[in-house]
Amino acid sequence: MFVVAVFQSTAQGQRTSTDTEKIVGEIRKQYAQVQSELGSYKKLEKAYATSGGSGLVATYYKGDEIRKMVVSFDGDGASGSKEYFFWDGGLFFLFDKWETFKVWEDQENVGITENRHYFHHGDLVRWSVRSHEDGFKQGEIGPDDKGFIPSRDGVLKEAQDWLRFSKSDEEDFDTFLEKD
Repeated sequence: MFVVAVFQSTAQGQRTSTDTEKIVGEIRKQYAQVQSELGSYKKLEKAYATSGGSGLVATYYKGDEIRKMVVSFDGDGASGSKEYFFWDGGLFFLFDKWETFKVWEDQENVGITENRHYFHHGDLVRWSVRSHEDGFKQGEIGPDDKGFIPSRDGVLKEAQDWLRFSKSDEEDFDTFLEKD
């Protein structure tokens, strides 16, 4: 189900779609700046394993400040990547791309799904979804959708988990989470 929001509730009150567009425009400028400066950032890489596959965490720093983190994953029947973008220590954008492959005869939900999460001061201001499963679908998940707030909280926690993992000595992400 896709819902386009005209108003969004925030801790500060109501935000109009015009306000949201302005914020998203600023986020896109920050995204472009990080991408254009990426070659000048210090890059650190760490391979990892999970119960379902393996991947690589690449972190990019401008001085001591994290600017981008890419978590890639390859497993049985699926692969994906999550690109987290940071500004002043806070997450401002996540691009999440997940691809599932037909492994079993009766397998459903094969295709590509992309999620774009736009954050402003820890508040999820837009969540766009594009799916290439059984045809092309695109839309936005609105703040009235029951998954909106849990998605915000989950994305913010997951970004912090991956960032802490990238700095740890642990090689298995599942074990890292269990110890945490």
